[in-house]
Order: sequence, then C-alpha cells, then structure tokens
Amino acid sequence: AAERPSVRLQVLSAEELGLSPDPGAARPPAGERRPFLYRHYRALRRLVAPFLRLGYAVSVEGRENLPDGPVVLVPNHVSYLDPVLVSYAAARPMRYLMARELYETRGARGLLRSLGVIPISHKDPKPAIEESLNRARRSLAAGESVAIFPEGHLTRDGELDVFRGGFSRIARGLGVPVVPVRVDGMWGSAFSRGPGRSWAKGLLSRLLGRRRRVRVRIGRPLARPEPELARAAVDALR
Repeated sequence: AAERPSVRLQVLSAEELGLSPDPGAARPPAGERRPFLYRHYRALRRLVAPFLRLGYAVSVEGRENLPDGPVVLVPNHVSYLDPVLVSYAAARPMRYLMARELYETRGARGLLRSLGVIPISHKDPKPAIEESLNRARRSLAAGESVAIFPEGHLTRDGELDVFRGGFSRIARGLGVPVVPVRVDGMWGSAFSRGPGRSWAKGLLSRLLGRRRRVRVRIGRPLARPEPELARAAVDALR
C-alpha cells in the first residue's frame, strides 16, 4: 500500500449531504434503509449481554463523555471481539467500517450487512473507497454514529500502532465529535493475536467461573480530528 501512488479522494460535502448550517434543522435521511439488526439494536443488546457477561467481567468508564447525536468513535484494536465490546460500552447502535476481506467471509456477510457494517479496503478502486467513506458520512449526516479502528488491523504486540487518517475524512466538515475509546484486558485472549492464547484454556477458565476482566474507557471528544491527536488520546486512556 505504501508503494502505491497517492490518490486524492473526493467525498461529499456537508451541503451535498443536505446538512443545514442551522443546528435546529432536521437531518437528511441516510439514503439507505437501516438494516434489520441495526434497527433492533436494543433487543440484540439484551440478547448478547448475558453471554458477554458469562465470559467477561466488563467495566465501562466515561459513557457520560459520549454526546447525544452522531459521533465518530476511534477505538484501539486488540481483538476480534472489540466491536461487540465497544457497542456494549457505548449503549447505542453504530456503523462499523470493516476490512472488506473480513466482510466477505463466507457465512458472515449476511450478518454483518444486517448490522449495518460498511466494508472498505485499500485494495478497492478509488470510486469504491469514496463510496464507503460517503456511506459513513451519509450515516453521520442522518444522525447515526460511526466507529472505525484507525490502526486498520489487530495489534500484533498489544501496543498501539500508527493511526491512519480515514476517520478524519469521514468526520471532516460535518461538525460531529470524534471520541477516543480504549479496550483493555483482551490482549492474550483467544480472540487476540497475543502469545499463549488458547480456546481450550479460555473455555476451562469460564467453566471454573473465572471471567476475564475487561475495561472499556470512553474519553472526551478530541479538539481536532487528527490521527496523532487521536492516538495520544487513546493511549492516555490506558
């Protein structure tokens, strides 16, 4: 990806998205019907929460830092379970941007589509990347929330990697807050790339009643939607 020539991406402006400068004006429609599981998020959360609590002791801090209305969440990426944990902590439905190769996994695509996931890949042609970014921007303009993992991949050593600037393009000019989120406690689990991870060991711990302690901390909105600032804010939530 680093060797490819840089391509200037064009995204829809706030005016093209139908946003009014008047804060009291009605928001435009999202441009696509909200998927089934996205629409029934509360019922889904009540269904999933007992299973999540069965294996994990999840503590949530800073939920009061989430403003009402649309936000862009930028979490660190420790495990494949992070989207579930972040959604649980935020207690609101949201659109996730996900690597297209994972989105296209056999048997998962229907579920992910029903959750409102937006696939994207650096291998996509420019029009496809722009459409993915614009889908996220249309969702924000319609009052929905969007989450994107700025590292672009699971951590390989438990530490933060460089943050990419895709979330900046998504939030630019829309006046929506960008909120840092940090997940701690999942490194070394079977869902991570940590050394010593084992499904059998994890299952044995659950059967013995030992739950993995996980903490999700939500920080205050960033002053500016910049990658380095976002990374520092997520690191400060350690």
